[in-house]
Amino acid sequence: MMFVNIGGTNIKIGHLTQMGSLNDVLAIGNSYRINEGLQPITLSSWLRKRQTWDFINEVERQLELIDNPNENPKCENHTLDSGENSQIDYNELIKNSTAIKSQRGGKVENRGVWANLYIMIKLAAYMSPKLEFEIIDCFIHNKILMWRDISGDEFKSLNKA
Repeated sequence: MMFVNIGGTNIKIGHLTQMGSLNDVLAIGNSYRINEGLQPITLSSWLRKRQTWDFINEVERQLELIDNPNENPKCENHTLDSGENSQIDYNELIKNSTAIKSQRGGKVENRGVWANLYIMIKLAAYMSPKLEFEIIDCFIHNKILMWRDISGDEFKSLNKA
């Protein structure tokens, strides 16, 4: 597990899985929203949006995280109402997803909702332009995961020597 500092707060990232805590992103984003005079957002309200699940499905297809890339997990089977602002009952979708997971048991620090970095950025963009920029800048400009991988590989070589 590694910690990435965004806005003075740490976001937990699983080094090997490259999945981060959406709960951490949400906490930072809501602090920004409150400072800007906006209402906080709940994770469940964001996860109920069809656009959220369309993006999660696309991430899984593009990264080939699903067995059959032509198969789209059926949001229609989990829609609570119809129309442009339809709400998704996401509990079953999350169970069958590989790009987003919910962890309820185990170590306290591992509990919460974890997602692929693309999905973390999507949540950040939904919450605050400032948070979106900070997360993108952290992972692209600072190349934080690349340097972590390089240092891990070099550490193994150092130990062998």
